[in-house]
Amino acid sequence: MKSEIGKIDFNKKLFLAFAIILLLSIGTAFYKDKLFILALPAIILFTFILFINYRLIYYLLILSVPVSIHYSFTGFSIDLPSEPLMLCFTLLFPVVFLLNHKQFNFLKHPVILLILVQLIWMIFCSFFSVAPALSIKYLFAKAWFIIPFVFFTCYFLQKPTDFKNIFWLFHLPLIIVCLYTLLRHSMLGFSFETANKPMNPFFHNHVLYSSTIAMFIPFVLAARNWYAKNSAQRFFINISLLIYIIAIAFSYTRASWLAVGLIIPVYFIMRLNMTKLALTVIGVMIAGSIIYFNYQNKYLEYAITYKSVVFHKGNIEKHLQATYEMKDVSGMERVYRWLAAQNMIKENPVVGTGPNTFYPEYKKYSINAFYTYVSDNPEKSTTHNYFLMIFCEQGFIGFVLFTILFIVLLIKVTNIYTASKNNEIKPLAMASGLSLFILLLHLMLNDLIETDKIGSLFFITTALIIKLDMWSKKEKESDHDILQVR
Repeated sequence: MKSEIGKIDFNKKLFLAFAIILLLSIGTAFYKDKLFILALPAIILFTFILFINYRLIYYLLILSVPVSIHYSFTGFSIDLPSEPLMLCFTLLFPVVFLLNHKQFNFLKHPVILLILVQLIWMIFCSFFSVAPALSIKYLFAKAWFIIPFVFFTCYFLQKPTDFKNIFWLFHLPLIIVCLYTLLRHSMLGFSFETANKPMNPFFHNHVLYSSTIAMFIPFVLAARNWYAKNSAQRFFINISLLIYIIAIAFSYTRASWLAVGLIIPVYFIMRLNMTKLALTVIGVMIAGSIIYFNYQNKYLEYAITYKSVVFHKGNIEKHLQATYEMKDVSGMERVYRWLAAQNMIKENPVVGTGPNTFYPEYKKYSINAFYTYVSDNPEKSTTHNYFLMIFCEQGFIGFVLFTILFIVLLIKVTNIYTASKNNEIKPLAMASGLSLFILLLHLMLNDLIETDKIGSLFFITTALIIKLDMWSKKEKESDHDILQVR
């Protein structure tokens, strides 16, 4: 017993030491204006990774995600310190699997198999890519997202309460980033015009910032159930929830406003087991819109000119009015790229142009009548619809595989919620479902899963759903055994 206590104390001290190194590296990097210093924690961790409990390294990875900073040099970009840590786990995976293969029974789960089929199809599409180097880079990046955040999350989640550690390690730095952003934004008068600036360098823009918070809010709501009403933890979570809502409000991100506003109706959709119906309605509406606008090229009637689109820098009311009237520049730029994507799909319907190739290719397929004054796209953003991007880059099969994955996750988590009687499983199932619905709405208007914050949350949520499904099945088997005994 004493040796176990000693081991726990040692692990805590070791974790604290690495956390201090991480924070000091971030502070030094800012002070010296040399972001490569952020790689120092990853180098140290990789040195010790074979000699310590790598669960602590995983926890540090989760801790680092909300405060990671995007760094570019000589044509190469990386998120520090999160991506080097993700790479560490990717390299570590074969060793851990060989030593503990019995604990990787989750690899047989249908969702894991679907993800692996997706990866195989991506590799196949890469052989036909118009830019093989970009596609190969994408494949490596995808692998070091999936292995740490899906495989290792499943590996470390042995019971529902284990998720508490992941929650707090993501929540604490994220709430600090929110306070940092709100403080900086307050110095700028919380203006709509400056909404893209205060969250730097932790988030590239206000959309990534607000969508991360929106996607995380359902887990904050679930965490309230873990603690008694008058406890300090619940009080802190309630305050945090208020801060998150204020942060989203001042992010001036329309999709996030809508997503948070839909939490209550989506909650009842899941609770009443109406997810299949809701997804069917969404699918019919999307298909109907595509058919309507393509019938006799009707979309050409909506062609806009440079002078007809507007962006109200300092007036959110007029910006919302322009959105409603379909005259705001960001909305019309989306149409410009969606039409280019449609033409790309027609040209390359089977294997697409290759993973990670939309940006260098789409202007060849664009329609000049829909050109706006932001269509030069110096920030090199992509489709502004993740499903369309997958279709363009990976063809029809890639699109179907990702769509099936998303639908399976939503239906499965709804079934888990409605079938389970476990008070630890049900809140996490509801939170996972709400988070995915929020992400779904954002994916209709943005490309987010390839970013480190949203990507990590999506894959962690995927891993959690896999484990919830496994725990739920054990619960059913246990109930069945009890009934047989009776």
